[in-house]
Amino acid sequence: MKLSKIRNVKTPTRGTVGSAGIDFYVPEDYPANLCTIEPGDRYFIPSGIKANVPEGFALIAMNKSGIALNKSLI
Repeated sequence: MKLSKIRNVKTPTRGTVGSAGIDFYVPEDYPANLCTIEPGDRYFIPSGIKANVPEGFALIAMNKSGIALNKSLI
């Protein structure tokens, strides 16, 4: 799968060599005034990444981080 950056963002990485998932990062130009998200608030944070997914495959984004579980982030 080919990934392209369309914003100023750190390139996605795998945590370990055998990781199935890829870690994405918040773009560097995302507005700093939206860094605090209160309970019940919703924000769309664009990844800044485009993916060319081959035919017959799917790209699924989901939370897997411990902080997402502990803080009830979706």
